[in-house]
Order: sequence, then C-alpha cells, then structure tokens
Amino acid sequence: MKHTEDQIKKIIAKVYKDLKLDHNDQYPIRLIFWKKEDKDNRFNMDYWAGCYDYSKGFPPNEIYENYIITISDKDKTPISLLISFEELKINLDKNGNYAFDK
Repeated sequence: MKHTEDQIKKIIAKVYKDLKLDHNDQYPIRLIFWKKEDKDNRFNMDYWAGCYDYSKGFPPNEIYENYIITISDKDKTPISLLISFEELKINLDKNGNYAFDK
C-alpha cells in the first residue's frame, strides 16, 4: 500500500461530491485494498475500493444507492464507479432456499 486509508477516504468523498452522487457523509467510508496478485482482482493492479457504509441502517425516509469507487494505489487516481441500480427479485425455490427470480 502506497497510500493511507485517510488519503483514499478523502478522495472517495471528493468523487462523491464532485459527481453529485446521492449520499450521506455522516456515515463512515468503508475500504477494501486489492493486491495485484489477488485471485479476483478485476484491474490487474493494486487498488482500493470504497463506499459509504450504510450497514447500520438509515434514518427514517432515507435510502441511498451503493456507489463503489475504485482508486489506483499507484497514483491515487479514481478509475471506476460501480453503481447498483438494478433490483433483483428473490423468492423461495422448490427446495425452500432463497434464489433469484428468472
């Protein structure tokens, strides 16, 4: 890791602000660091992925999309934004397990 968590969190907060992404900055930013050699590394380089952590729930009448910002560890450059807009329906399958609707 070439950069501190605090440096990366500041960049992620700025990306949210600059792109006018709906969020509540009263929540902490959660980070994950990916090494180039990690099995499921999508970018074939060291990078950070982070988003606001709403795991404690929202105040009444508030809900926010989950935007995941990816930051290069080499030079602190934001390189991607993953947005989860798609709602996937789930139901119990014939075996009593939850599964995605087809």
